Amino acid sequence: MCKALFETRIVLELPFFYHLRLARETNKKLLIVYACATNLTLCPDQAINVMSGLSFHPKRYQKRFFLVLLCLLVVFTFNASRSPSALEKVLESGVLQIITVPGSTTYYETGKGPSGFEYLLAKTFADSLGVELEVSTMKNLNGLLLAVGGPRGQLAAAGLVSTPEREQFLRFSDPYAEIHQQLIYRAGSKAPRNLDSLDGRLVVIANSSHATQLQKLSRQHPDLQWEERNDVDMLQLMQMVNDGEIDYAVVDEGNYLLDRNLYPKVRVAFNISDPQPLVWACPKNNDDTLINAFNSFLQDYRAS
Repeated sequence: MCKALFETRIVLELPFFYHLRLARETNKKLLIVYACATNLTLCPDQAINVMSGLSFHPKRYQKRFFLVLLCLLVVFTFNASRSPSALEKVLESGVLQIITVPGSTTYYETGKGPSGFEYLLAKTFADSLGVELEVSTMKNLNGLLLAVGGPRGQLAAAGLVSTPEREQFLRFSDPYAEIHQQLIYRAGSKAPRNLDSLDGRLVVIANSSHATQLQKLSRQHPDLQWEERNDVDMLQLMQMVNDGEIDYAVVDEGNYLLDRNLYPKVRVAFNISDPQPLVWACPKNNDDTLINAFNSFLQDYRAS
């Protein structure tokens, strides 16, 4: 009897069974039922009563099993098919790609290697991520705005200003500096006091924040006229004013301060804007992980 009790011992978990298993010993023809939880020994008759009292619904449990399995497959498939974020791509490749335009405040080559404020800022950011920096230059601003997010670079760093037109297709970082837009003229000619007193040829870079600002100002100055060119940068505009090729141009404050010694005849007439925040940019359809990483870098940089 003791041996029978030992061989037919059932371990139950109250108030419910889990992990039930049935096994039959063919030589002894004994039904042994196992469960995991609290120890409770029942005699063979009690075991049979317990088993006969249990209500199993194989179809119901089978449906639940396949439902859980289906959910797990969906989760695993989603995780496996999820594309890496913009930041993950940079970290995995070990390279941060930046697009800029050549200029004294952006990027230029020296005898000791690359320099320029935007380059130095990008290099410091890349170092903070533990990756290498790769810089691509575009001939003009329009080409830069079209190329950002493509194979040449994930971010545009070129002294950009956020404008409503650009916000339609670009995502911007937090500002890292502020500048004024300034109207310049040639020394020796009559200095204009305001936009209404301009008397001559005014040239700005096409698709620039300068052109956008002039469009806004033209609402209050309907006689204001200017030309937009794709084939020039701010340094070239300063040279054109210095040489008397054009009468006026609009450049950023920082560019004038850095390059005025190269063109001694260039003068500032007045600012045409309030302080404008400078930002980096990426395509709006990109995720914001890389831009957010740059924003965090800026916060840490300012706090240091």
